Amino acid sequence: MHALGRIGKTEDVASGIAWLLDRGNDWITGRVLGVDGGLGSIRPR
Repeated sequence: MHALGRIGKTEDVASGIAWLLDRGNDWITGRVLGVDGGLGSIRPR
């Protein structure tokens, strides 16, 4: 049931956080960054 075929690691979440903290992304506001490996887009069987 994992869209990307593996369970996420702490490094996956850390990458998302680092991206949000990067000053180069300071024009992005009011968004939700889903760091779930695509699980939010899968419908249960």
